Amino acid sequence: MKQLRFLVTGMVLVLSLGIVISPPVLAASPIKVGLLVPLSGAYAREGEFIRNGVILAFAQAGKIDGREVQVIVEDTEMKPEVGTTKARKLVERDKVNFTAGCYSSAVGLAVRDYADRYQVPHIYVAGSTAIEFITTKKSDWTRHGVYGGPSHGFGLPEFVVKDLGLKTVISMAPDYAWGWSEAKFIKAGVENAGGQVVQSMLTPFPTLDYSPYLAKLADAKVIYAEYAGADAPRLIKQYRNLGIKMPLLGSAPLMPGMLEDAGLSAVGLYTAMVWYPVLKNPENLKFMEGYRKKFGTEPGLNAATAYSATLACIYTLQKIGGKVENKRAFLDAWYTIKDLKTPLGNYSFEKSTHSPIQPVYIAKVIEEQGKPTYQIVKETPDARASAMLKMMGLFKE
Repeated sequence: MKQLRFLVTGMVLVLSLGIVISPPVLAASPIKVGLLVPLSGAYAREGEFIRNGVILAFAQAGKIDGREVQVIVEDTEMKPEVGTTKARKLVERDKVNFTAGCYSSAVGLAVRDYADRYQVPHIYVAGSTAIEFITTKKSDWTRHGVYGGPSHGFGLPEFVVKDLGLKTVISMAPDYAWGWSEAKFIKAGVENAGGQVVQSMLTPFPTLDYSPYLAKLADAKVIYAEYAGADAPRLIKQYRNLGIKMPLLGSAPLMPGMLEDAGLSAVGLYTAMVWYPVLKNPENLKFMEGYRKKFGTEPGLNAATAYSATLACIYTLQKIGGKVENKRAFLDAWYTIKDLKTPLGNYSFEKSTHSPIQPVYIAKVIEEQGKPTYQIVKETPDARASAMLKMMGLFKE
């Protein structure tokens, strides 16, 4: 009681002397982002690209409404149970405001279930393109900062059948959630364009030797394959070494970051994707220069998509004045994105599929100065996941 009386007396004395004591200025607490990426396993390099793209975008943005951004990175090891454990650790121990990342659809679906159950926002910034994410497993607690489902290949099946005139198709994909979605998309797209899938192969993940599968190819005009990670260049090289005359194409196998491993074996093949390093828009030039300067290497597709998705994330955070604790406001702000400038091109957001409206580019792999590179041959400026789902008979308003 004596101590309390002394403190009160001291305060009165200060006030009587006309001295004003201002309360200490407290620094705004940081916005904490938990980033889940595969840093080991078959997709480790893609995980590095994702991590670098996210870090670069936040570093260039600086503080958001006076708040620093802290990114805490965890390795999912390409295992759904590990992804869930790491998400729980980030949310419950590290107290992140939201999680981001994933790449494997299997890991992404597991993290989706955690986010949905515990009402924690999760932003997919690369990969995780199984159709379930935007249909039966669509969650109001997740947003796809980059293509929804297989829409990264928007228009490629039609291009194959109508532009190239290759009407009988063999589809190949890995035997897990992502591959199943790709196989369904290829079949629907080819048939919608007037072609036919005469053989559909699902191969184990990963597959070291594709020769047993390539030896059983049906009679067709083209192989439409979707693989990522180390499987992609492995398939292309083995396909070339076997001397198969039937052309091979696809979105993921020839994406930037993997094309270099395929080398000149990929020359002459066609692909479709949301980004290529040859794009000349100002945002891409800035991204490429910043990435090289910060990391001393060339970016791959998943660096560019993660960077662009993070730009969208920064936009939404700025839209709500940095008040990320208001989870609903943060998630709803995604629906306000309209014509955001990114390395991918103009970027808007579609509420019905929780995913972007953005360009998809069809390119041919060509040789330039002894190396493979891309030549853009066609662009769909406003590809929508909803249009893809309508084609597949899966869209629901």
